[in-house]
Amino acid sequence: MAIQSFGGEIYKDTNVYGASVYAGNGGQGCETVWFRTVARACAVVKELGKVPSGRDAGLCSGCQNHFRYGSEAWKRATPYACKAYKAQIAGCSQD
Repeated sequence: MAIQSFGGEIYKDTNVYGASVYAGNGGQGCETVWFRTVARACAVVKELGKVPSGRDAGLCSGCQNHFRYGSEAWKRATPYACKAYKAQIAGCSQD
């Protein structure tokens, strides 16, 4: 079990089931987009001319992840606001 690098901030995590290839800084944060295949990740990076990010959607200001848990702003915000955007560019669910 390991993380394999494919260059250009594209990695495959063999510890993850399903969408196991990611582009970005890793983890579950705003900067990471998960893919099912290295080929799809490479194609998206080539198409966009950069590593994709949830921040590209411009939805951070309305996302729960950017507010203190339980605050009034957090209660009004959308959980994982960029999830649909990430799924669209990755071509698969971000679950």
